[in-house]
Amino acid sequence: LKGCHSEVEGIRCDALVKNRGAERQYCLYSVDGDVMSRIVDAGGNVYVPSRIWLAEKDVSGLVIVCADLPSAVPVTAALLFEPPNRGGLAIFNSGGARTNPLPAEGARLALVEFRFDIDRSYAGRTSMLFRFRNVPVTK
Repeated sequence: LKGCHSEVEGIRCDALVKNRGAERQYCLYSVDGDVMSRIVDAGGNVYVPSRIWLAEKDVSGLVIVCADLPSAVPVTAALLFEPPNRGGLAIFNSGGARTNPLPAEGARLALVEFRFDIDRSYAGRTSMLFRFRNVPVTK
């Protein structure tokens, strides 16, 4: 994890991804049923990304982005979490409403999760989850 930072659109979390095997397609999930990337704040609020990037590909919405990753070459993966009032989605929060603001700059995220799969056709059966805990939100 390179880190999570606050920007005009919301909170963006970036990571470097390196395929250690033969060249193949990998997919990064926003959310697809129970298979998702997400952040969890200190209050237990869960947010899913509204935009995701993998290598040179990026998409908006609750979808999957796939890219061919060459062997041993680092590429960027990123998740953008927008505030609920700008189209972002809090799928669970402690107050019961889905309008909690995103954590502020200086806050710590209890959890950041990047969910990958080796191919879109596997639909989560071979997914890989990378977890990072206690991540600060920087400027």
